[in-house]
Amino acid sequence: MRAFHLTLSLLLAAPGALAWPSMIAHGYTSCAACHVDPSGGGQLSAYGRGMDDLLVRWHLDPKEVESGEPSSTAGFLFGLVPTPEWLNPGGNLRGGPMVVVGNNVAAVPLVMATDVEATVDLSPVVAHLSLGFGLKGMGPAVVVAANPESGELALVSRAHWLGLKLLDDSLVLRAGRIPVPFGLRNVEHTAAVRELSRTDLNVDQQHGVAVAFANELLRAELMALFGNYQIRPDAVRERGYSGFVELFVLERLGVGASSLLTWAGRDVVTGVPTLRQVHGAFARYAPIEQLALLVEADALVDTGFDAAGASTTAVGGAGWLQGEWSIIPGVKLLPALEASLHGDGKVAGWVSAAWYPLPHTELRADLIYRQLFPAAGGSVGTFIGLGQLHLFL
Repeated sequence: MRAFHLTLSLLLAAPGALAWPSMIAHGYTSCAACHVDPSGGGQLSAYGRGMDDLLVRWHLDPKEVESGEPSSTAGFLFGLVPTPEWLNPGGNLRGGPMVVVGNNVAAVPLVMATDVEATVDLSPVVAHLSLGFGLKGMGPAVVVAANPESGELALVSRAHWLGLKLLDDSLVLRAGRIPVPFGLRNVEHTAAVRELSRTDLNVDQQHGVAVAFANELLRAELMALFGNYQIRPDAVRERGYSGFVELFVLERLGVGASSLLTWAGRDVVTGVPTLRQVHGAFARYAPIEQLALLVEADALVDTGFDAAGASTTAVGGAGWLQGEWSIIPGVKLLPALEASLHGDGKVAGWVSAAWYPLPHTELRADLIYRQLFPAAGGSVGTFIGLGQLHLFL
């Protein structure tokens, strides 16, 4: 059953975009410089759009980069729609084909995201809202749906929050539905470190209150988790805390630690009261500007309680190692290795490539081989091929 759920999650979700922990290779340690979220991921700020145009996009003419000025197409809707400084609208459109080869062969067309978003910055007050449509598998992010598990089109909100910027924007207080601060903000949200920790950017945001701080030497965020109020009943909502701190010991080296602890009256996986803990470490290092290395290792401790109050503790772990090599500006190769042991065991290898041929455009291909080792014994190998077109408006 666990193997089936994993395959299903692959069919219904795919790597996102707009979260680049590897930007440390360009000297960017603070994610807040380019993202609306102070811990990175999601919508780009106006400055982030400019840096995306200069540092990430493919340029036929190198002089476009040497000028140091972003293209006029870097703005919202390719610069065709002027917006006031206080309003930052945007959107994400992602889709593509996927082929899964295991015991059977399945070819699946995917609509991964159809979100629109907006941030209103009336400093020191800032507000963010995203809305979109999702299909089956978007349950934790669903706002309105007759039956979220039926596969019907549903209104989805991945994030919505109200914030306050202080200390020249280095301190940000937020309340609402917020990405859980933990580990790397890598876009491969089906990786074990994101899936098992339940901290991916696709649907695992939580409602709560968070405080984030960043300067040249460190960045950190701590969030009080009140539960995801877009799921029911109340018993399945996880409450507790999650946070991380990252120190920049060298110009292009960041080393961090994360911690998460939650309690749910009925865990969504096991169905019993569960105290869930995830504690780990991560690092980002760029030996040269063209190469970034990302690593994360997490320990997972789940303690479940039966009706008599007796407890059972399951201990596991998950790890991720990825390289991001800019072959030429605008073309990236992203090999990765992962392993996990959490009930079932898993090892996997990723070979991914991304091309940013035009403003606001990403073409990405992922080849993934996963070998599962179910706790009941045996092993199951699965090959996944995924292509996607991503437009971030």
